[in-house]
Amino acid sequence: DDPVVMARRLLDDMRKDDIAPTPKIWSAVLLACASARDVDAARDVFQDMRSSGCEPDVYSCTALMQAYAAVHDVRGAVAMYWTMREEFKCAPNAGTLHAILDVVRGATSMKKTHSGGDIIDDDVMNLASEVYLDMRRLKVKPNNKIFELLTESWVEDAFAPDAGGKKNFARFALNDFNTLSSTTQSFDPATTRWEDFAKLDVHEYSVAEARVVVLGLLQHLRECRARGGDVEGDVVVVCGVGKIREQIFKLASDVRLVLTETENAGRVVFTRDALEVWLDKASSASNARAT
Repeated sequence: DDPVVMARRLLDDMRKDDIAPTPKIWSAVLLACASARDVDAARDVFQDMRSSGCEPDVYSCTALMQAYAAVHDVRGAVAMYWTMREEFKCAPNAGTLHAILDVVRGATSMKKTHSGGDIIDDDVMNLASEVYLDMRRLKVKPNNKIFELLTESWVEDAFAPDAGGKKNFARFALNDFNTLSSTTQSFDPATTRWEDFAKLDVHEYSVAEARVVVLGLLQHLRECRARGGDVEGDVVVVCGVGKIREQIFKLASDVRLVLTETENAGRVVFTRDALEVWLDKASSASNARAT
């Protein structure tokens, strides 16, 4: 059977046996609707939950947001967020942050609209940005899943220009990642000098945070190149010999950038020549797409 049909049938069976579904069960059914990309069923279940006397909480509201994200409905997810905050007085959590980033990512990657979906534009991005900034003000902290979502999206957009000056998902996400985590470093084009990032020490970060730091560097280099700047030297990454090192190599492979090993197994290097070649390819790809 369809998972949504099965989940709703179980709800009916519970109530026939005078078993009141708990908030966790309602949220699980909503997540089943989200997984099936059935936002209509999710809305019906959410209303049924409220009618039964079960008050919405952050988990059920976020699950409904995830259903909107599944069909790339940014406006629906944003409206649900503000309903959660203003009507239900629920504070968001990391799952809520993931849901809003996921819906923006989906809308950004769409080639054309379909039923219930939004093509990302400045108006839609501004709606999502307001939600994102509200969660930042509430000090919602990202988890590893969120960092992975951000970095994977950056890899997808690594060679894509900002069409018509509009923000892409990678820029939206990575420009503010430093404000979400006290451990990561950022690169402000106005104040960062080459010596500030010629050596990156990420060996004490989580795997996801280390990926974000390296991507922040690469994003900064792309922006410098767009303004006519040059790579001034090699970049040494202190990563240790474990999973972080493996992920840095995987990341380099994902974005088609050559990474060089050193005699010190805990350090790897992005050479100046490799960075120049990579930036040339990125510029060529951007120019081709713009044309």
